[in-house]
Amino acid sequence: MNQMALKSHVKRVLLTAEFLIVSGLLFSQQIVTKVLDASSCSQEITVAVTVENLNNVAAISLVINYDPGVLSYSGYQDKNSALNGGFFFVNGGNGSVVFSWVSLNAVSIGNDTLIRYNFTSAGGVSDLAWDTFTSGNCEYSDFNGQQIPAIFIDGMAAVSQPDLTVFAGNDLTLVAGDCVELSALVSGGIDPYTFQWNSNQTTQSIYVSPKETTMYQLIVSDSLLCFANDEILVTVLPSPKQQTIELNSGWNSLSGYINPSNPGLDCLLVDIAEQAIIMVDLNGNYFLSGNLSNNLVDWNISEGYYLKANQRCELVVYGDELPDKTVQLSEGWNLLPVLSECEVSVEELFAGINVQIVVSGIGTSIFWPEYGINSLEYLFPGNAYKVMMSNADSVTFPDCFTIK
Repeated sequence: MNQMALKSHVKRVLLTAEFLIVSGLLFSQQIVTKVLDASSCSQEITVAVTVENLNNVAAISLVINYDPGVLSYSGYQDKNSALNGGFFFVNGGNGSVVFSWVSLNAVSIGNDTLIRYNFTSAGGVSDLAWDTFTSGNCEYSDFNGQQIPAIFIDGMAAVSQPDLTVFAGNDLTLVAGDCVELSALVSGGIDPYTFQWNSNQTTQSIYVSPKETTMYQLIVSDSLLCFANDEILVTVLPSPKQQTIELNSGWNSLSGYINPSNPGLDCLLVDIAEQAIIMVDLNGNYFLSGNLSNNLVDWNISEGYYLKANQRCELVVYGDELPDKTVQLSEGWNLLPVLSECEVSVEELFAGINVQIVVSGIGTSIFWPEYGINSLEYLFPGNAYKVMMSNADSVTFPDCFTIK
């Protein structure tokens, strides 16, 4: 419902309540007439008029105003049966509905529906306001022609037109590891809209990286709870290779031997976006999911990383292995990735390399050849290792072999 119109409606209700308290008219003989709030998801809308304490009434005059740019009067229904005797007249148009009834016999209705008005709408929100400012337009009289105390409470009509529609997008095809943004196009209805995808996401646009062919379904609701739905089929072709990396709760060292088909971290980490708190490289560049100030944008297979997770999870990397598994190491500290799908002997990898120290990225295991210390023994896929070099050099990971 239009927020400005809603605030206006609330204000009118509060002013009505204030008037009642100040005037002291809240007595049992007072007639209360309400036009009830109404909403519709189609072009047609019905508005109910109810009464309370309507007793011993011989004449009724009611005029209600509406916005003719939104509503067009089309008739009435459910006139209260107590009004079947006497003269009855209803006419609507040009922004008003006039109701008249008079009889030689007074009637009592008590608390009930007096009548329902039918409207056709082009869509939008309209006030339904009683014309209490014009003498004689809104009043009740008894058999003696004496006016009966009455109050009139306004309402509001809201119609979701034109029809609410949504288009989730054309069907598409991806390779496993690719990402795509699905963005819904919405028209009609009355905003604000709410979005619910079957992937449990609740935004108009979502970023997905399905690992298998998936049908994404979307339901959109407007402010009147009218809804529309659509779906999009994302066909997923197999990736050449993949690597699954187990991540623990807390800090992890991280690397991969698969060169991602899409190296963007917003894509690569999309499936663990709720678990991955932060990812950083050795230079302090970082990536936070959904943070536009990230200065670590893409995954570099030739580098290692640190990633902090709030719970155990799996990172799956899709792509190809590099034909050249050589990593350049600079003087000083490096964070070495493991470009191998199997564990690698640290002594064999650094044979002939002037390395000072190799330390497990997370932990205390160490390879310190100068002092003959090697509690590290092997480098494992998915991890990264801190390497201190006395001068720049390179290491080349061998093809996998069976450890003896």
